[in-house]
Amino acid sequence: MNNSDIISKLKKSVASKYGADALHTPDELDGVLDSQVKLWIKTGIPGLDGVLGSEEKGIPSGKLIEIYGPEGQGKSSLLYYLLGLVQKQGGIAGLIDSELSYDPARGALFGIDNSQLLLINIDDEVGCLEEVFDRIEYISKEIRSKSDDVFLLWGLDTVYATPTLDAMKASSYKDAVRIAALARALSQSLPRFCQFIAKQKVGMVFINQVRENIGVMFGDQYKTPGGMALKHHTSIRAIVKRKRKHQSGNIDSTVTNVKNKLANPFGSVEFKIDQKKGILEIKKAKK
Repeated sequence: MNNSDIISKLKKSVASKYGADALHTPDELDGVLDSQVKLWIKTGIPGLDGVLGSEEKGIPSGKLIEIYGPEGQGKSSLLYYLLGLVQKQGGIAGLIDSELSYDPARGALFGIDNSQLLLINIDDEVGCLEEVFDRIEYISKEIRSKSDDVFLLWGLDTVYATPTLDAMKASSYKDAVRIAALARALSQSLPRFCQFIAKQKVGMVFINQVRENIGVMFGDQYKTPGGMALKHHTSIRAIVKRKRKHQSGNIDSTVTNVKNKLANPFGSVEFKIDQKKGILEIKKAKK
């Protein structure tokens, strides 16, 4: 008996015990699997497409992307740039502003159309990470009920600044309590949330800070807040590092892919941020 016969009989046996949809081969579900990316958007910048998605197709929908790095490197600026690109190509962009720091003038500098941006502020009304996920799901479903093929991208700026329900209820709001609560909330919420964005074809970008890994003498001396859940559930992770700062305040930074489940990882691009003109240039970094 060859493998094809074995698999065919196995599928029939499993179907009789667990139901007709219990076991399939991928070729039977081509274009149907939730894990497959159904919508892509090209940035128009080949190097950036490869770092944050696929060189050939662009940035994916239905996947979780984490952009992290120390402060002042250009993470938020890069997010604004991506949201503006999505809008320019006919998509819908949303921003969750947990730091209450979004400046419409600065957003416009990086290409955002503020009249079309969906902005959620983390305040008394939307006070915690769990409510943010609920709000994103409701809005995304409403958009999908009206258009099934529009590219939808959300950005959360930043993960660490977003409080959780447990941390808000705690009698002591110490840093250790906050970090542990964030890790628990992400561990509990991300499995379901990742299934949701895959089914609804929603792109999600998390901006995250780094913390010093005290006591580490060799290897990576920095870690991201939120425990291991975010690392495990992201399909793409990229770190932003500033290369140089000019006297004018302009900076040159690199964004390097450290995890990519859709294409080859470890690509890198350089980008220049002009404080008066936005992102001027993005090109592949020299190796």
